[in-house]
Amino acid sequence: MICSKCGQELPDDARVCSHCGAPAGEKSGEVSVRKQNRKAALALLAVLLAVVVLGAAVLVPVAKKAGSYNRAVRLFDAGKFEEAIASFRSLGDYKDSPERMEDAIEAMHGKLYELGRQLMDAGFYEQAVTVFTKLGDYLDSPDLLEQAREALQGGG
Repeated sequence: MICSKCGQELPDDARVCSHCGAPAGEKSGEVSVRKQNRKAALALLAVLLAVVVLGAAVLVPVAKKAGSYNRAVRLFDAGKFEEAIASFRSLGDYKDSPERMEDAIEAMHGKLYELGRQLMDAGFYEQAVTVFTKLGDYLDSPDLLEQAREALQGGG
């Protein structure tokens, strides 16, 4: 057997090294195998830690986007179209966000259009002019805008 501390050859039954006094219970091969096992375990631990850190770096943003997407869908379902549009816009190309944003814009226009029609029916032509001006070319908004303006000029 060989002393693991100083490298001196020792008798097989030696308990301590006669040269340096180190305990002599292990053979040199056993020491190097233990050191190799320790190095392998540390390397494996480092790899696992790197995988966890990289996994978190990928999964956290994905989870955040999924949460933001679900919030945008709930806003849309609740009829809060302006907030839904802003949320879908912030998501960029995530899932079907661009299409959902267009759906929210269309729904908001529809809601605004109905408000304009109700204002016209109730005789609130100034407010109807404001609404149909905002709607631009949506459906027959230009025609209704003209009707509201004519009603204002005609006195009612």
